[in-house]
Amino acid sequence: MNKKILIGLCLLCSFYCIFALDHKESGRESVTAILATDSIPASSKVDTKAYLDDFAFPYRAQKSNPLSFFVHPSQSSVLSNGEEIVLQVGLRANNKDFFEPRDINYLIYINNPSFVASDRGKNLFTNALKRMLEAKTKDSCICLYSISDGLLKYVTSPNDIAPILNQIGSESKPDNVAKVLMEMGKSVENNSNGMPWRIMCISDDDMFKSEAVRNVFLYIPRVYNLNYNDISFSYIGYGIVSDWPLINQVFASEEGNIYYEKTYKALENRIFSDFDKFSHYDIQDIDIRISYYPWVLGAKDLEFSIPSMEYDGHKIILDAVNLPSLVKIPIDSEFIENYKNSDGSYKTAMVSVNYVYGKDKTPMYKTDIISVKYTDNPQEVANSKNAVVEQSIVLSETGKIFSQLEDLYNSGNYVKALDMINSQIQALKKIQENSKDRQIEVEIQNLKKAFELIHEKLMSESSLSE
Repeated sequence: MNKKILIGLCLLCSFYCIFALDHKESGRESVTAILATDSIPASSKVDTKAYLDDFAFPYRAQKSNPLSFFVHPSQSSVLSNGEEIVLQVGLRANNKDFFEPRDINYLIYINNPSFVASDRGKNLFTNALKRMLEAKTKDSCICLYSISDGLLKYVTSPNDIAPILNQIGSESKPDNVAKVLMEMGKSVENNSNGMPWRIMCISDDDMFKSEAVRNVFLYIPRVYNLNYNDISFSYIGYGIVSDWPLINQVFASEEGNIYYEKTYKALENRIFSDFDKFSHYDIQDIDIRISYYPWVLGAKDLEFSIPSMEYDGHKIILDAVNLPSLVKIPIDSEFIENYKNSDGSYKTAMVSVNYVYGKDKTPMYKTDIISVKYTDNPQEVANSKNAVVEQSIVLSETGKIFSQLEDLYNSGNYVKALDMINSQIQALKKIQENSKDRQIEVEIQNLKKAFELIHEKLMSESSLSE
């Protein structure tokens, strides 16, 4: 059976996907926070499709290209009786210096104004705003939204910061967040100046629990963009454990970012980083297609889109496919002419990517062909395995495990849960030997904590039954 492993947000069906956002929140830090309370994370707190992009991207950006494109199979040889391989497609946006600065509007909405009333809160926003003023282009606009009077408060110099923060810090948290957001959208429309808008929403509670709020986030970009206002959202959940898959899906097919932060300094840096990335032209309308050659029986082509990617952004997509037994392939003269390479390998898939970038939306198009060789030598197969792709496959499994643990725990299926966790710990330890990515150690410690909690539960129930 052709099993699809899609690291991204699949919205439409198994074979066409929209990978929303430049940055999605996987819920990994939420998992750590929940485990610290001796609890098993709920599946709703984990977005398995965002887990892989939390790790360091395994390839360097090509200096001459806005978007580097990497395609590799998990192995370049397979046994003659056929087997499953995984294709890895990696995308890496170039560094900041490659992309031109642009004029923008950047609006900050703080859902709980009392956060700004504290000295620490006021300091972090002061620092972030000063950094933004220093980095912005001459005509870019920075502003904050006032809940009390429904106006945009423009920050044009460092002297504007204290009075604006004092006013916002004195305001009350709204009872009807959806209504406030709609009024803010109207203010954005009234202040339209031909430059794109990024609205950064910051909340210390789970504002997306409200269906009305979720609908507003869907409504504003669609309605106001029709009026030629280029509007996108970013969201920072500060110190809260949210249903990240739900939030990620709200932002599906939209430009923007979703983050979780838990310290004041991290929040300051994240606000500035989001502003700085938006302040540069990016890559847009990225379309990728994996097309399998006809001899790969039963394989389904895969198409997916990414609305935009800002500088330093990256994505990895894994697609698994079963290659048929060699005896099932009709190898005739036509087949050899069309699909067999001079080295004896067979053209297996064509991967293409097209996108536009920069101020002039310059179009770009690239293709790559993946070929695989059949052999009766198991050692040749083993030698052909791609260590980077194998690592990506392992790393993608942790999120899947955490998304299943709650059901296994609640149903008393402790042994299966412990087996899954233990196997993943061993797999992670193996790749950790050749990796400098510190996130792997975090994964291992989270899995060990989950193992400990489930093991204690198993022992407790076993003793009660005696």
